[in-house]
Amino acid sequence: MQTKVGLLFIAIIFLAMPCAHAQQIPECSRRKTGAELMQLAKEHQKNNANISLMKEPPVLPGLPNYTGVSKFVNGYVQPTEKGYVVYQISLLTKEQPEQVRNWYYDAFNMWQWKIMCAGDQVLTAQNKDDNLCTIAVNHAVEQPGYATAVRIYYNQAPPK
Repeated sequence: MQTKVGLLFIAIIFLAMPCAHAQQIPECSRRKTGAELMQLAKEHQKNNANISLMKEPPVLPGLPNYTGVSKFVNGYVQPTEKGYVVYQISLLTKEQPEQVRNWYYDAFNMWQWKIMCAGDQVLTAQNKDDNLCTIAVNHAVEQPGYATAVRIYYNQAPPK
């Protein structure tokens, strides 16, 4: 009896697998209806309505400004409905990527951030106020005289 129930269970699972697999097809693989496209456009407009372009680098709580030779390229700031403030900042530096990455690694440690991820080109850390920061460094090929392109993604948590 147990064998028959076990085999029946396996057969049901096996028959259900194609359905389960079909449900896992990404939504982007099917064409969206006009109503779905309108809804996506409204959400995109709502989510991006309060993005502001920065003309100079901001002061980010708990994160010192890079002390090497750098140039602010651009930045964006966006408050969210849940009280977060999201920053995206682009810098160019004269120093090599490894040196810039190591500077931020040391700064995170010095300012008592918890390093959550430490790769060769990307660092992610969180501080005691729940602010989250990701630093990405790459070779700067577009700007003569600069060696590294730096992207800072900073999520400032709402006050507690």
